[in-house]
Amino acid sequence: MSLEITYLSDDKKYKWRLSVNEVEAIDILASKGLKDKIDAVLGVIGFGEETCIAKNQLYEAVIHLINQLENDSDLTLYFYDVKAEVPRGSGNYSMGGTGISGLKIRGEEYVIWHGLDKCVLIKKWQDTDMKIHHGEPLDIRHLSIIETDEDSFIGDIKILKRKMSSILVKNLRKLKTFLEECTGDDIIKILC
Repeated sequence: MSLEITYLSDDKKYKWRLSVNEVEAIDILASKGLKDKIDAVLGVIGFGEETCIAKNQLYEAVIHLINQLENDSDLTLYFYDVKAEVPRGSGNYSMGGTGISGLKIRGEEYVIWHGLDKCVLIKKWQDTDMKIHHGEPLDIRHLSIIETDEDSFIGDIKILKRKMSSILVKNLRKLKTFLEECTGDDIIKILC
């Protein structure tokens, strides 16, 4: 699930589509003392309803969030993604989502779950009654590659790590530019 917030002023419009991971990161940042600024930037009354905010108040909140995200290492969050060749040897790479299953490592089946501040490898097996079981998650955020068996349908897994704060700052900078181009005193926010 993603969210899209539309900002309107005069004849100008800016849309910010937040991914599931961005929404999760925003929630974490709000719990770390940035709730008021996040509410100013992203807070809305309800789905499809217009929320009005003074342009100067919104601009100040955007600047504050950019500065905090760029300068406070305690606010650094990482997003983990995986890239896999499917099928092995094809040259076709798949990435995205929140997990990848069907990995064959040392003759056994595994699953990788990944996303905001997580990347874990979990052993998966079936008992004689065909009931599926999962082992304890193993944190693999420190790795850059997981080698799969040569006869595995899915090729080796590359683990990609990106700063979520950089993604948020990029979008906040676009919103800042939009606000600088607006001539009106108020901005309308709509959750779409």
